[in-house]
Amino acid sequence: MVERALSSGGLYRKPSEFLAPDGSPTQWNGSILEFPGKESESSLCQGGQLGKTMESSRKVSKPSVVSWNKTLMDCARNGNLDQAESVFEKIPNPNVASFNIMITAYAQAGHVYKAKRVFDRISKPTEVSWNAMVAAYAQEGFLMEGSDILKRMPKLNSVAGIAMMLAYARSGHIDESERIFRALPDSNVFSWNAMLSSYTINGYVEKARDLFDRMSGRTVVTWNTMVSAYGQAGKVLEAKEIFEEMAERDLVTWNAALQAYARNGHIDEAERLFEEMPVRDVTSYTSLMTGSHHSLDRAKTLFDMMPEHNVVSSTAMLDLYARHGYLEEAVDVFVKTREHNILSWNALMLAYFRNDLFEEAKLVFFGMPQKDVVAWSSMLSSYAQNGHLREVGSLFYTMPEERDQIAWSSIIAAFAQFGHIQDSIKLFKLMVLEGVEPEKGCVRTVLSACSHIGLLQEGWNLFVSMRDDFGIEPSREQLCCVIDILGRAGKINQAQQMVESFSFVPNAAELGTLLGASRLHFDTSCGRQAATQLLQGVDPSNSAAFVGLADLIFAS
Repeated sequence: MVERALSSGGLYRKPSEFLAPDGSPTQWNGSILEFPGKESESSLCQGGQLGKTMESSRKVSKPSVVSWNKTLMDCARNGNLDQAESVFEKIPNPNVASFNIMITAYAQAGHVYKAKRVFDRISKPTEVSWNAMVAAYAQEGFLMEGSDILKRMPKLNSVAGIAMMLAYARSGHIDESERIFRALPDSNVFSWNAMLSSYTINGYVEKARDLFDRMSGRTVVTWNTMVSAYGQAGKVLEAKEIFEEMAERDLVTWNAALQAYARNGHIDEAERLFEEMPVRDVTSYTSLMTGSHHSLDRAKTLFDMMPEHNVVSSTAMLDLYARHGYLEEAVDVFVKTREHNILSWNALMLAYFRNDLFEEAKLVFFGMPQKDVVAWSSMLSSYAQNGHLREVGSLFYTMPEERDQIAWSSIIAAFAQFGHIQDSIKLFKLMVLEGVEPEKGCVRTVLSACSHIGLLQEGWNLFVSMRDDFGIEPSREQLCCVIDILGRAGKINQAQQMVESFSFVPNAAELGTLLGASRLHFDTSCGRQAATQLLQGVDPSNSAAFVGLADLIFAS
């Protein structure tokens, strides 16, 4: 099927050419979290050798728990969870090491609740048991459960502490990361590096630098973290200073500095550093390639120069082709990629969206082996833009992923745009109650819709509720919508008072809205004041203000 897709012409771009008839991918290799120390193809758990080996072992002698554990470890390392479960249940008298292996195996596969059931069977958990269970919860982002296990530990250690520090950091709870860091009894360079990473994950570069300056035993990992942190924050000079100050550098160091230059538009410096690198890997080429996105030829040259391609580099090249309008080339990269992940599938779907091929993008979406919130939100947004309200609602309520701002904004905007204002208001309130902070454009959409179809009281109630009930500070665009709502309702004085209460100088949009409301309700006094403020200070060349003021005076 792939060869046919590559050789055929015409409608080469159709996803059906590289999706199986049932919509499944022809090249999908499902990825699982690898157990540390993955064994080779000669594993006892592969090729049906497990049963034969264990049966032979029984004939010779009764297998010891050590033998059972070795087989169990072998299955777990190779991702054969079903066989690992089978072996585990056959162990006559499992010891704590047996339980620990299964906890780790379940955790690596994402089955945290199964891991917890195994943990609960241990009469006397060891430090390894506690660490494994904390790590399982931390890996899946189960902060409450992980914190509970952490508190129950007989003695807190850096392994479990670091796992929860990073889990909290990934969820934005940096204060909890700091609390655990301060509580660690055996603080070491690993815990300091973890706290440093926690700061950089959340963009606290100054806090990271303060911690960095207080560290006594810095490693190359410590320095690399700071180079990356400055690069991600757009502070290229600081990243360069750290890089040049380093006594020891590894490939990660060079790549971090290269990314700092490339992602911030310093392509000449990135090219120079790339040439100076003592050794390069696929990350080096990909970093420079994505930084050279304005030059597709250079990006393609770098892609072709790579010693090997991985899913990251191929997805980056796919995205670059799509952004420049070369859809066939983008699909060709996807088809030739040996393995795919959720990012590559998302990139393919977005490539079709960018080229206004909605049906093809939909085919990719429903053929994806797995979907994340980005995929769901992108599809939802596309349905909304195309006016498919029924599909928008159906897709929204079947989303298995946690709905983000994009998903909520898409469905709210869709209903508002096509006149279902009451539904959009209800969805807006539900979104806020679920703890999703509305983006500025979403609020502006609903307020504007309320204003234009005459639901003035609803719009005003939404504004008051947003500010007083939910503590959301309105933006200038939202305030402008509220001025329009008050003006259309004939409450010119209230609209004028709102403008006068601004902590900032009103701009042309806000004063123009107030002038328009004054014209609508023949309020000459307010209209004169708005026009004067607009023409004398904000925008003296605003011809619409002259016309509006003249119309108002003439009408009165």
